[in-house]
Amino acid sequence: MTSDVLRVCAEARKRSLGAFSPSFNINRLLLENLEKFLPDDAHIRCSGKLHVSLTRVHDGKNVVISNFDSREELIQCLLASAFIPFFSGLIPPKFRGVRYMDGGYSDNLPTLDENTITVSPFCGESDICPRDDSSQLFHINIANTSIELSKHNIYRIVRILFPPKPEVLSNMCKQGFDDALRFLHRNNLINCTRCLAVQSTFVVSETIDEHLEFDPQCKECKLHRQVSDYAKI
Repeated sequence: MTSDVLRVCAEARKRSLGAFSPSFNINRLLLENLEKFLPDDAHIRCSGKLHVSLTRVHDGKNVVISNFDSREELIQCLLASAFIPFFSGLIPPKFRGVRYMDGGYSDNLPTLDENTITVSPFCGESDICPRDDSSQLFHINIANTSIELSKHNIYRIVRILFPPKPEVLSNMCKQGFDDALRFLHRNNLINCTRCLAVQSTFVVSETIDEHLEFDPQCKECKLHRQVSDYAKI
């Protein structure tokens, strides 16, 4: 999946105007990848589990969809949720007869209940997000997303519009993995960092020994699971 995302960015970089080039069709690329990865019963697996945030065009209201009647309907919903005016095109797509666009315009981080984990590519107050070294005190809230006013976030916004080299994007993907790992580890929701590093294709620590083997009886892992189970009671 990550390699396909990098491929899309590479396609954008081939053009003088990048992703804004008339010949760059992000909707077609998204459709191709959804058709490639989603199994035939994806709508059954996702119904009741996947919640997609949409913005209804005619009134700007946020709508969250979680039930899908077919694989095609699921794909239509996902394409509508990724539609950004002018960037994706001029006319928003229809879903169930109504035109929708990216849910980020009305509610970028909808919260279902107290167990909802919020994720953001920008440093801010989300559960999983980059943690920059800067100590900025100023935050802005855009469509329910807290964003720290910093040069690092400005850089990220620019790179959304104008993708950098694949090597830089790969490092960003790695940072996203580390952000999620830090949250899960901090909340005792996963194995210890050592065992996870052994099982993962990502290197989460520069001091990890390449010859380490996964230990299913790891005491630290057992402790993490016990603490996590206790917290759920």
